[in-house]
Amino acid sequence: MVKITITGTMDLEEVKSTYPVLLRKYLFEHREEEALYEAYKLGKECFEAKIGIEDIMSIHTQSLEDILKAVPPARVHDIVMKSSNLLMELSIRFGLVCQNYFEMLQQTDERIRNAFYKAGEALTAGLDLNKMLSVILDIVKNLTDAAGCAIMLLEDDRTVIRASEGLDTENEYFKDLLLKVIKEGRADSVYDLREKKSRITLKDGREIRSVLALPLSLKSKMRGALGIYLTQPHHFEEKEINLLTSFAYQATSAIDNAYLFSELERHDKMLDTLYAIENVVSRSLYLEEIFNVALSKVLEVTGTEAGTLYSLDGDVLHLEAFRGLSPEFKEKAIIRKMGEGIPGIAAQSKKVIAMDISQYPSPPLLPYVTKEKLVSFIGTPLMSKGKVVGALALGTKKKRIFTQDDLDLLFSIGNAIGIAVENARLYKESRENYQKLQKAYEELQTLDKMKDEFISNVSHEIKTPLIPIKGYAELLYDEKLGALSNEQKRGLEAILRNTDRLTRLIDSILFISRLQAHKVEFYFEPVDLDEVVSVCVSDFKSMMDKKKITFEKVIPVISRIRGERDRVIEVVNNLLDNSIKFTQMGGRISIRAWNEEENVHLTVSDNGIGIPEEIIPKLFMRFYQVDASAARRYGGAGLGLYIAKNIVDAFGGRIWIESEVGKGTTVHVLLPVARELSNSSP
Repeated sequence: MVKITITGTMDLEEVKSTYPVLLRKYLFEHREEEALYEAYKLGKECFEAKIGIEDIMSIHTQSLEDILKAVPPARVHDIVMKSSNLLMELSIRFGLVCQNYFEMLQQTDERIRNAFYKAGEALTAGLDLNKMLSVILDIVKNLTDAAGCAIMLLEDDRTVIRASEGLDTENEYFKDLLLKVIKEGRADSVYDLREKKSRITLKDGREIRSVLALPLSLKSKMRGALGIYLTQPHHFEEKEINLLTSFAYQATSAIDNAYLFSELERHDKMLDTLYAIENVVSRSLYLEEIFNVALSKVLEVTGTEAGTLYSLDGDVLHLEAFRGLSPEFKEKAIIRKMGEGIPGIAAQSKKVIAMDISQYPSPPLLPYVTKEKLVSFIGTPLMSKGKVVGALALGTKKKRIFTQDDLDLLFSIGNAIGIAVENARLYKESRENYQKLQKAYEELQTLDKMKDEFISNVSHEIKTPLIPIKGYAELLYDEKLGALSNEQKRGLEAILRNTDRLTRLIDSILFISRLQAHKVEFYFEPVDLDEVVSVCVSDFKSMMDKKKITFEKVIPVISRIRGERDRVIEVVNNLLDNSIKFTQMGGRISIRAWNEEENVHLTVSDNGIGIPEEIIPKLFMRFYQVDASAARRYGGAGLGLYIAKNIVDAFGGRIWIESEVGKGTTVHVLLPVARELSNSSP
């Protein structure tokens, strides 16, 4: 095909990079006048650079498509229309240069120049395809003195005569000629139809003698063909064909632009429809409400008169909502199996289906459908994440051929409803699970309270006989009731030691029980930490001696801490007890303390078995032990560190652990310095 171009200096790639910036400047940066002037100059530069109108339209279309991807649907129409003004300036300048070029070629016919100017205007004057085609045919007739002309377009791989002037659109000869041009992609002409032994007349009875057919293509994409008919034999010269070919490029660009706008309009309509559906179904999380409002809205936006909406449970579809149908029909349509009826076929195939009454797939329901006067049907699955959750079937009382756009739209609607249904189901399940968990939690709270009460009662019952046991054991050990052998004294030492251990355990359990019931009160006073440590070390001396542990205490003169003496003793006892339990025979334990700003920093260190790093955060949990075997091997109930942390926290301090497996453990305690005497809780 021929392009009207002359030599120039500008590069096509430069135009491709320049034009999108220019278009954005015009559309969004409030610099319209500047952009229009630049577009006017660019038109001349494009002509001089051998850049044809085909390339200009392609660059404009691509730039506009890129911009529209990020534009809200509601603004698409306005932006497309506004962009046409910029393109008009460029096209006018291009057309004016073309005009000058044709003048240089002495083609000064005013009719030709006006036709090309009108072609430039038609290119950007409107986006309605039918109006665009009418303008193109009018220009062709004026340009060529044609008695008739027609445009055949390719639509969805079908050829359709979309516009005709003076000719019967069903004429087979011209249909075949235009199809030949579309297939071969090049112009064809007939000097005199009488030589072909074909007599063809216009609508007004005049005989057609000569024909020219031109392909309409853009960027190797065939759009259709243009036919021109004369009443006299005519030999189309090369310059005429070139002239009309240039016009065909412009016409094809205009048609392509109209197709783009039409596609955007359809897309915009689909988005509006989907938004309306999603807006309705997203207002509720209750299934029954979603089913009913969704079906009502679908009937409204699709222009159908009756519909059913089903949910899927296993392999069975259950009717959830219906509109425009009689109660008798409802009774027959309550349940559908997969593959049964329109909803069953749509759900099974996971595709949209459309048919008329002659193809209705459920003979038992056919009499009822006929009674409802429904003749055309469409159905779609309700999908969520690739899974069928239901089906939707619609019907009309007037015969209707559903287009591919109708099918695509309904499938998208089915997905929107399907997602809403699945979300509502998940919400329902979540609420039910939450209620179950709430009930279980309340039961656990009751059981936990009963457990705490039981532990408290049992602990009191156990502690009561321990007091006389320890008292009589001390009397025996002190030989108040008679002399004892060394073996008897060692036995009493074991009794006293284990009685103290059991007493500490019971006191710990009772403390936790009171702590959980928020019945523990702390009384604050200045406490001598050095004296507390000495008392604790004295209590555990026999245990350390038994394991031959080397003990070191390094506590210089330090400030007194703010706390409760008995509770501080309990903290140090628990830390020292843990160190002794987890330090091997012949190991080392040290206690250090020093002033640190507004606190006293206490550490209890050992070279025992150590603790894995990932376990350390769990050590302050109630009853937690490193593993089940620890309780059997080293003893203890997993309460010491839990109690110590609660006491330290109550004093406004901090406790943490540093440990390395095989090297030992250091427990750090930071306690605030006493500033004033106070007997009240914090």
